[in-house]
Amino acid sequence: MNHASKSILLVEDDEIMRTVTGLLLEAEARWQVMTADSAAALKLIKDYSRKIDLLITDVAMPRMTGPELAHIAKQIRPDILVIFMSGHSPSTVKGYEDSIVNAGFLQKPFSRKELLSLMRAMLGNARG
Repeated sequence: MNHASKSILLVEDDEIMRTVTGLLLEAEARWQVMTADSAAALKLIKDYSRKIDLLITDVAMPRMTGPELAHIAKQIRPDILVIFMSGHSPSTVKGYEDSIVNAGFLQKPFSRKELLSLMRAMLGNARG
């Protein structure tokens, strides 16, 4: 499966982390959207005409948490894959396992190798 043709939506409220992660993603994704706002992300998830293969979201954000965003995203696009990233432990995403099966988790800070390895593993397992 060609990972260069995948669509990735990055949601991160910290501008520096969003920029750095976006730069890491450029090596992997032909198309990407970066947004700091979960409301803007939801609009993209609802309105974007192409498939969004992967949602990468911070866990702790203002107004809506990453797990809340992912839960809604999965209702709109059931086939979207999810990677959470956080400076906190993976237990911060507990409670959403039923609706976000097989979500990935990246502990901040993470390396380019860790990010791309998890992305490849998840996208490689995706159908279609």
